[in-house]
This record gives sequence, C-alpha cells and structure tokens, in this order.
Amino acid sequence: CACFSLENGSLLSYETGNKKNHELPLLRKQWSTLRGGDIFLGDKGFCSYYDTAKLKEQGVDSVITLARRKPVSKSKCQKILGPNDLLIKWDRPKYNPQLSYSRETMEELPKELALRQIRVVVDQFGFRTKEFYIVTTLLDPSKYPSEEIAGLYLKRWDVELFFRDIKITMGMDILRCQTPE
Repeated sequence: CACFSLENGSLLSYETGNKKNHELPLLRKQWSTLRGGDIFLGDKGFCSYYDTAKLKEQGVDSVITLARRKPVSKSKCQKILGPNDLLIKWDRPKYNPQLSYSRETMEELPKELALRQIRVVVDQFGFRTKEFYIVTTLLDPSKYPSEEIAGLYLKRWDVELFFRDIKITMGMDILRCQTPE
C-alpha cells in the first residue's frame, strides 16, 4: 500500500504483510502514521467498507481497487460524472461474526459511503490486466479528474516494482523495517 501526501506531494510507501500476516490488520496498526489530507492507495486486498470508513473519519481519502463487489452499473449509480466515472454508494454490510471487530463497532460506521467508481482501461504493452475498477472517496471530478486518479493508482504499481527491484538487488525474500517511519 502507499500513501500520497497532498501537503508536499510525496508518495510514501508501506510494504505490509507477508505469507503469514494478512495486510489489513497490519495497515490498521499503521493508521496513526496517516494524517488528514493524505490519500491512501491500496490494491484489492484493502477494498473494505470498514477501513474506507475509518480512514475517512481521520480525514484520509482512499483510492483502492474494487474487489469482492461487482462494479455498479450506470443504471444503478447515483450520478454519471463522466465517461467511466460514476458516483455510487455502498451500503454498510451486514455484520459477520468472523470479522476482526465487534457488532457495535460495525454499527457505529455510517450506514452508507458515497464513493466514485472509475473504470480504468489499460492500454499498455506488458500488462495482463486490460481493465479494472477503482473506488475512491475523492468525489469531486473537477478537483480530482478520473485520469489523474488512474495515474496515481498506476504510480502505486511502480512502488511494487521498486520493492521487487530492491529485494532482488539485495537478495532478500522479505523486506522488513522496525517501524513505518
């Protein structure tokens, strides 16, 4: 995952998790490192109503790949913002006892989240994926054009490649640090 700071334009990156640890609990331990005005960039492993709502409470916006949900169709969206750009809402999911938080915590979350769903068509040689969907809490299409959000998300992919390069160069299977800082 990565975090983009609007204040200074920097892209911070956190490699969270490995084969033994799921990434969401590790992200939650790092919430305190995020500040209001930051933008959290995450892949489909971070597509969670709970985490999106909790980050928004902190003033942190999210840009994540849609997962475990079907994309909302134009006919069911709140508003069409542009080509491949829809204003949608997610209803709070029903509580599941297997979740890592309580029913009370779930009920404290907003009943719905307003989001944008952006369909990204990938027309780059070497990419297996030809299209994917981003959901984001950045709702203003004039302030945050869909092309820029897609570009920001693709920068997150560059971070993944940089981590791979560092691991290969240093002969490391896992890249670890003591603290997010």
